[in-house]
Amino acid sequence: MSTDFIKACLNLYAVLKNLEELVHHDAEAAKMAKDWRIVIQFFVRKGPCAFIGFKNGRCSVFRGYHSKPDVKLWFQSPAHLNRMIHGDSNPFPLKGFRQLGFLTKKFTKLTDKLERYLKPKETDLKDPSFLALNTRMIFYTAAFAVRELAFHDPVGKLLHATMLNGTIAMEIVPDGPAVQIRFDNGSIVISKSRPDSPMALMQFDGIEIANKFLNGKLDASSAISNGRVRIRGHIPMLETMGTILDRMPQYL
Repeated sequence: MSTDFIKACLNLYAVLKNLEELVHHDAEAAKMAKDWRIVIQFFVRKGPCAFIGFKNGRCSVFRGYHSKPDVKLWFQSPAHLNRMIHGDSNPFPLKGFRQLGFLTKKFTKLTDKLERYLKPKETDLKDPSFLALNTRMIFYTAAFAVRELAFHDPVGKLLHATMLNGTIAMEIVPDGPAVQIRFDNGSIVISKSRPDSPMALMQFDGIEIANKFLNGKLDASSAISNGRVRIRGHIPMLETMGTILDRMPQYL
């Protein structure tokens, strides 16, 4: 797979997925989206597809096609989608021309806010509430990136082939978030919940530890040895997943 294709998959399925967290946890974003009732479909020629739905003050991001989207946005290539994510290009609307004002003003304002959380300034991270949401987003981006890297990245595909069937759980204690990544005969299913009996578990001792660890600002061996990051169960599964995630900076 091309770098642009892999990057487009990560952008749609791991990065934009954080709109769910933004609307749920940021007061300003929640106020903006509380009355929105719209489904936006993203089509990428020879690339991934997904749709974003807003309803009852919630945002949901799903892979695949919606049967009756209100807006259809078409991208001529994965590179075109990636340029849009970086603010350097615009999609071609195929449906929902009456919603263009919504897309260019309201929706863009929301995605700009998402970008601020994903690319924060150091001063932003001094705010505990900002740090908490930034960490949630980094946490979920990493979790949902596992599938895309395991299926499409050359190194990730080789490592995925060695992965046992079973579920890896990751969580930030004591108050979450938590995620489970289930490997099952070649498939990978990711959900924002904690399984009862995971095969392998990684726990972060609080938001600040998780943020530093996920950003590579904390030595992994030291964090594990002093208990700030706890790993249990089938450790080779965690090591393989970690090596897969080491590929993410190649694209994002």
